[in-house]
Amino acid sequence: MTICVAGICERGKSIVVVADQKLSATAYSADSMVLKVFGLRNNWGVMWASEKVTAVSSVLYAAAEACKSKAQYPDMVKAFRAALQGCLLENATARVLGPFGIDMKKFLAKGKMMFTEGEHADIVKKLLSECTESEFMVFGFDRRNQAHIFTVVDQDATIKTEGHTIVGFAAIGSGADMAQSSLFFHKYSKNYSLDLATYLLCEAKFMAESAEGVGEDTLCIVHRPQAKTFPLFPAHVQQIREFWQTYGKPKIPADAPVFVSAVLQQAEREVSELSAARAKKRQSENDSTAPSTSEQSESEP
Repeated sequence: MTICVAGICERGKSIVVVADQKLSATAYSADSMVLKVFGLRNNWGVMWASEKVTAVSSVLYAAAEACKSKAQYPDMVKAFRAALQGCLLENATARVLGPFGIDMKKFLAKGKMMFTEGEHADIVKKLLSECTESEFMVFGFDRRNQAHIFTVVDQDATIKTEGHTIVGFAAIGSGADMAQSSLFFHKYSKNYSLDLATYLLCEAKFMAESAEGVGEDTLCIVHRPQAKTFPLFPAHVQQIREFWQTYGKPKIPADAPVFVSAVLQQAEREVSELSAARAKKRQSENDSTAPSTSEQSESEP
């Protein structure tokens, strides 16, 4: 599907966001097709990952309108969720109730009189199943210029919101697990410098490229409050990639098979010796508890 990753750095003064640019459909896909970062105004932005790309645009523009007068973190969470829920309601109304020529207000007021019990239950089920099958990661700064990250996931007809400000980073999309694994391995901290954070977040994206649907072309943006945001051009990202490929990308040492072979032989030998020692001990214990020949003779009638 995609990879979008973001990390707070410089003790909350900056946020680095990194994403691929691949667009995939059922029968085809192409890189360098789409920007997965969208501005929400007021020092906030959002990245997205979706199985239904056509459903994303309405959510993004609704969120931009709902969030334009917001700045505080709790208000942003509520506004974005409300924008998403509003789009779901509008889409469900058009898809399910549109053919009957009624809106949601009329259905709620007179639906049980207009339809049989079974028909009404079926319509309600269809309305509740409306879903964009998308993940959104919202990032930005409050009025005190403190950085925040939260995710809103709309999947399986359920909306789930999680905050990531305390941890300091988050990832969404099909490559999220691999990206987060890389960041956890390096013990990523929002106290890291901008240069180190940028390298680690780019590395996390590069590591996630083996996941299904993740493209190689990379967008990287340093997000700061008060219009101090700037992007890295493709040539800049390529320089980081080449440095990582030379010095940071995990490699199999040339002598690894020889070294591990010696370890395996040692392990096999020690296990064999231990098994032999245990067998000898059991035999010794059996011999010491077995009755002697004279004892057997005396016990015979």
